[in-house]
Amino acid sequence: MDKALERRIGQDLIGQNEDVIEVVRMAFPRVSEYIDDHPE
Repeated sequence: MDKALERRIGQDLIGQNEDVIEVVRMAFPRVSEYIDDHPE
């Protein structure tokens, strides 16, 4: 697998994680406070 493809898959996964985090933040305001305090 070439590096460009690996990088794109990684970016897609990161993008999906951001979508999931947005949904979690909307559903659970306290979780979003925790995420803001622990951004890792």
